[in-house]
Parts: sequence; structure tokens; C-alpha cells
Amino acid sequence: MLNDKNKIFSIALVITLLMATAFAIFFRPLPHFAYISLNTPSQVQIEYLWQSDVNQQICQEKLLVLDEVVMGDCPDCILTKKQCLSQLNPEQRDVLNASSLPYPSIRNYDSFITFKSATPLVALEACKKI
Repeated sequence: MLNDKNKIFSIALVITLLMATAFAIFFRPLPHFAYISLNTPSQVQIEYLWQSDVNQQICQEKLLVLDEVVMGDCPDCILTKKQCLSQLNPEQRDVLNASSLPYPSIRNYDSFITFKSATPLVALEACKKI
């Protein structure tokens, strides 16, 4: 049997591990995914989604730069959304999980671009132009 010192040490160790686990679960940093959505003159919705950043400020700074780049590539496009997402919808999770998508897409090491249109061939043509 354990003596009193060993029992106290074991109990303290278990409590410390439980507290550390609870801290890690409840106070983990939220992800921040840079997201830009725009519409082209040919009615194609293009969505850009980047891998998560560790804090909101980094994500916002990334969006400032990316907005200029994206809109520079398509000056006639209309920006519909530009935000840092802390949660993704199921469709966005599918994009990040490399699932097969029912519309044209481009995947890079840190970002994803999807092309959606009522006419799939128009979306495919927009994808080929990038």
C-alpha cells in the first residue's frame, strides 16, 4: 500500500493533470479563417478560403492584403463578403478537408478557391482563367 506522502503526491498529480486538461480544452485559441466572396460580371460566385490563423489581428491584416490582390485580378468583380470566420459551415469544412466538390475549385497549400454558377460551364471557364 502507498504511504501517506505517496497518496498525497498521487492525488496532487491527478488534480494537476485534470486542471491542465480542462484548461487546454476550454481556453484553446479560436481559429480565424480569412474568407473573401465575390461575384463576376458573368454571374460566377468565387469564394476564397485560407487556412486558419492563430488570432483575429493576423487574419484581418491578411484580409487587407488579399483583398487588394483578389480585386486587382478582377477589377469588374463585386465584393460580397470579406471576413475572418471563427466557424466554418459544412460546405467550407468540405473544401478544407479535400472532399470531392460538385463545382470547380483550385486548392493550394494554404488556400482554396471555389467557382459556382447556375451554368457549370461558365464556372469552369472562370476557373480556367485563374
